[in-house]
Amino acid sequence: TGTTDTTGGMDVCDPDLLDLPCLECIKASCCTQIVACLGDAACSCAYDCVTMGGDPVQCQSDCNAVNGVTNALLFCGQLNCANDCTPP
Repeated sequence: TGTTDTTGGMDVCDPDLLDLPCLECIKASCCTQIVACLGDAACSCAYDCVTMGGDPVQCQSDCNAVNGVTNALLFCGQLNCANDCTPP
């Protein structure tokens, strides 16, 4: 409950065949943080940037998303998904 997107579509944390390994891991490990992030405009911008293959820290900076919600998701991703999310 509370994890569907604003259009009432599929669960925002459900895997997608097009997900990069980093996003796949974050969806599996950090769903609570994703839901909170999508409720914050700056964090949502950064999340969208990352889903398109952007570097998480650079996306956070580009979207001016240096706030608690974004930091929580970034920290969760770094803690749980560092191997999948480290740029080559």
